[in-house]
Amino acid sequence: MHCTSYNLDARNFKSYADFDILFMFNPFDDDIYEAVIKEIKFQFLESDLRKARYLICYGGANIDAVNNSGIFSLIREDCCPYRGNSFRVFKFNSYE
Repeated sequence: MHCTSYNLDARNFKSYADFDILFMFNPFDDDIYEAVIKEIKFQFLESDLRKARYLICYGGANIDAVNNSGIFSLIREDCCPYRGNSFRVFKFNSYE
């Protein structure tokens, strides 16, 4: 398993499409969260559409931004057994 961590403005990250799983803990305000989702959408739609990809939103995520993107389907919603925070798992849809 390979794990990489980047410390930069998430709105300017240009490699989202290189990953199969994106984990978003919510340190952002709603405007930034929406901009990040838009960047993810752009990159995913410009890449291999056959590739299975997942977005995990943990904590107080801006779920409206994810739902409004039109490219993700909710496949699981649950609560973290250790911290009690909600999380949602979305699967990327290659159609708009």
